[in-house]
Amino acid sequence: MAQRYGLEMVPAVPGVTGDEVLKAILNPSAEPYWKLRYKGSNQDLFFLNTLEKYPEFVKAMYTAAENQGYPTSEIGVYIQPIHQGASCHIEFNLPFNRNNPRELSRMKELYTKASEELLRQGAYYSRPYGIWAEMAFNRDAQGTVAIRKIKGIFDPKNVMNPGKLCF
Repeated sequence: MAQRYGLEMVPAVPGVTGDEVLKAILNPSAEPYWKLRYKGSNQDLFFLNTLEKYPEFVKAMYTAAENQGYPTSEIGVYIQPIHQGASCHIEFNLPFNRNNPRELSRMKELYTKASEELLRQGAYYSRPYGIWAEMAFNRDAQGTVAIRKIKGIFDPKNVMNPGKLCF
Protein backbone atom coordinates (compact mmCIF):
# COMPACT_ATOMS: atom_id res chain seq x y z
CA MET A 1 0.00 0.00 0.00
CA ALA A 2 2.83 2.40 0.83
CA GLN A 3 4.47 1.78 -2.56
CA ARG A 4 1.18 2.38 -4.38
CA TYR A 5 1.10 5.90 -2.92
CA GLY A 6 4.78 6.56 -3.55
CA LEU A 7 5.76 6.26 0.09
CA GLU A 8 8.92 4.65 1.34
CA MET A 9 8.78 2.33 4.32
CA VAL A 10 11.42 3.24 6.88
CA PRO A 11 12.40 1.39 10.05
CA ALA A 12 12.23 4.53 12.20
CA VAL A 13 10.96 8.10 12.24
CA PRO A 14 13.60 10.56 13.40
CA GLY A 15 12.86 11.85 16.90
CA VAL A 16 10.23 9.20 17.72
CA THR A 17 10.79 5.71 19.10
CA GLY A 18 8.64 2.70 18.34
CA ASP A 19 7.74 2.49 22.03
CA GLU A 20 6.48 6.09 21.96
CA VAL A 21 4.30 5.37 18.92
CA LEU A 22 2.93 2.21 20.52
CA LYS A 23 2.17 4.08 23.75
CA ALA A 24 0.33 6.83 21.83
CA ILE A 25 -1.74 4.24 19.94
CA LEU A 26 -2.62 2.20 23.01
CA ASN A 27 -3.23 5.16 25.34
CA PRO A 28 -4.99 7.95 23.45
CA SER A 29 -6.14 9.56 26.71
CA ALA A 30 -4.16 9.95 29.89
CA GLU A 31 -5.49 8.05 32.87
CA PRO A 32 -7.96 8.52 34.30
CA TYR A 33 -10.10 8.95 31.18
CA TRP A 34 -10.90 12.65 30.70
CA LYS A 35 -14.62 12.25 31.43
CA LEU A 36 -13.80 10.71 34.81
CA ARG A 37 -11.18 13.21 35.98
CA TYR A 38 -13.54 15.80 37.44
CA LYS A 39 -15.68 13.72 39.82
CA GLY A 40 -14.74 10.10 39.18
CA SER A 41 -17.91 9.12 37.26
CA ASN A 42 -19.80 10.40 34.25
CA GLN A 43 -23.18 9.75 32.66
CA ASP A 44 -23.57 10.48 28.95
CA LEU A 45 -26.93 11.38 27.49
CA PHE A 46 -26.76 11.44 23.68
CA PHE A 47 -29.08 11.39 20.69
CA LEU A 48 -29.53 12.58 17.12
CA ASN A 49 -31.51 15.51 15.78
CA THR A 50 -31.05 18.50 13.49
CA LEU A 51 -28.49 21.20 14.09
CA GLU A 52 -30.95 24.09 14.27
CA LYS A 53 -32.80 22.43 17.19
CA TYR A 54 -29.81 21.93 19.48
CA PRO A 55 -30.37 25.21 21.42
CA GLU A 56 -33.83 23.93 22.44
CA PHE A 57 -32.29 20.70 23.71
CA VAL A 58 -29.60 22.55 25.67
CA LYS A 59 -32.28 24.71 27.27
CA ALA A 60 -34.37 21.63 28.13
CA MET A 61 -31.32 19.88 29.63
CA TYR A 62 -30.44 22.90 31.74
CA THR A 63 -34.04 23.20 32.95
CA ALA A 64 -34.11 19.52 33.93
CA ALA A 65 -30.78 19.92 35.73
CA GLU A 66 -31.99 22.98 37.64
CA ASN A 67 -35.16 21.08 38.65
CA GLN A 68 -32.99 18.27 40.05
CA GLY A 69 -30.52 20.58 41.78
CA TYR A 70 -27.71 19.67 39.39
CA PRO A 71 -25.32 22.57 38.63
CA THR A 72 -25.63 23.50 34.94
CA SER A 73 -22.05 24.77 35.03
CA GLU A 74 -20.91 21.14 35.34
CA ILE A 75 -22.71 19.92 32.21
CA GLY A 76 -20.53 19.26 29.20
CA VAL A 77 -22.20 19.82 25.84
CA TYR A 78 -20.84 18.20 22.67
CA ILE A 79 -22.41 18.79 19.26
CA GLN A 80 -21.12 17.07 16.14
CA PRO A 81 -22.69 17.69 12.73
CA ILE A 82 -23.16 14.45 10.78
CA HIS A 83 -24.61 13.48 7.41
CA GLN A 84 -23.05 16.52 5.71
CA GLY A 85 -24.56 18.82 8.32
CA ALA A 86 -28.13 17.62 7.76
CA SER A 87 -28.30 16.28 11.32
CA CYS A 88 -26.12 16.18 14.39
CA HIS A 89 -25.07 14.12 17.38
CA ILE A 90 -25.94 15.96 20.58
CA GLU A 91 -24.35 14.78 23.81
CA PHE A 92 -24.49 15.91 27.39
CA ASN A 93 -21.73 14.80 29.78
CA LEU A 94 -22.90 14.74 33.38
CA PRO A 95 -20.08 14.22 35.90
CA PHE A 96 -20.93 12.95 39.37
CA ASN A 97 -19.37 11.32 42.42
CA ARG A 98 -20.54 7.70 42.54
CA ASN A 99 -19.46 7.42 46.19
CA ASN A 100 -21.79 10.22 47.25
CA PRO A 101 -25.31 8.71 47.66
CA ARG A 102 -26.97 12.10 47.20
CA GLU A 103 -25.12 12.81 43.94
CA LEU A 104 -25.74 9.28 42.65
CA SER A 105 -29.47 9.54 43.35
CA ARG A 106 -29.67 13.03 41.83
CA MET A 107 -27.86 11.80 38.71
CA LYS A 108 -30.20 8.84 38.21
CA GLU A 109 -33.25 11.09 38.57
CA LEU A 110 -31.82 13.74 36.24
CA TYR A 111 -30.84 11.15 33.63
CA THR A 112 -34.36 9.68 33.61
CA LYS A 113 -36.24 12.99 33.64
CA ALA A 114 -34.00 14.61 31.03
CA SER A 115 -34.13 11.53 28.77
CA GLU A 116 -37.93 11.59 28.88
CA GLU A 117 -38.16 15.34 28.23
CA LEU A 118 -35.63 15.30 25.40
CA LEU A 119 -37.47 12.39 23.77
CA ARG A 120 -40.72 14.32 24.08
CA GLN A 121 -39.03 17.22 22.27
CA GLY A 122 -37.84 15.00 19.42
CA ALA A 123 -34.54 13.45 20.51
CA TYR A 124 -33.84 10.31 18.48
CA TYR A 125 -32.04 7.67 20.55
CA SER A 126 -30.24 5.89 17.73
CA ARG A 127 -28.73 3.38 20.16
CA PRO A 128 -31.68 2.65 22.44
CA TYR A 129 -30.47 0.58 25.35
CA GLY A 130 -31.10 0.83 29.06
CA ILE A 131 -33.98 3.16 29.86
CA TRP A 132 -33.93 4.49 26.29
CA ALA A 133 -34.95 1.10 24.88
CA GLU A 134 -38.24 1.10 26.76
CA MET A 135 -38.87 4.75 25.92
CA ALA A 136 -38.14 4.33 22.21
CA PHE A 137 -39.91 1.02 21.65
CA ASN A 138 -43.00 1.98 23.66
CA ARG A 139 -43.30 5.06 21.49
CA ASP A 140 -43.17 3.17 18.16
CA ALA A 141 -45.30 0.02 18.29
CA GLN A 142 -45.20 -0.65 14.54
CA GLY A 143 -41.44 -0.18 14.40
CA THR A 144 -41.07 -2.64 17.26
CA VAL A 145 -43.18 -5.23 15.39
CA ALA A 146 -41.00 -4.79 12.29
CA ILE A 147 -37.78 -5.12 14.29
CA ARG A 148 -39.04 -8.32 15.93
CA LYS A 149 -39.88 -9.80 12.51
CA ILE A 150 -36.43 -8.95 11.13
CA LYS A 151 -34.77 -10.35 14.26
CA GLY A 152 -36.81 -13.56 13.82
CA ILE A 153 -35.54 -13.95 10.26
CA PHE A 154 -31.86 -13.44 11.06
CA ASP A 155 -31.83 -14.98 14.55
CA PRO A 156 -34.68 -17.53 14.76
CA LYS A 157 -33.20 -19.21 17.86
CA ASN A 158 -32.74 -15.85 19.63
CA VAL A 159 -29.09 -16.45 20.47
CA MET A 160 -27.82 -12.94 19.69
CA ASN A 161 -28.33 -10.55 22.59
CA PRO A 162 -31.35 -12.27 24.14
CA GLY A 163 -33.36 -9.95 26.34
CA LYS A 164 -31.88 -6.81 24.77
CA LEU A 165 -33.89 -4.08 23.10
CA CYS A 166 -37.52 -5.12 22.62
CA PHE A 167 -36.95 -8.88 22.40
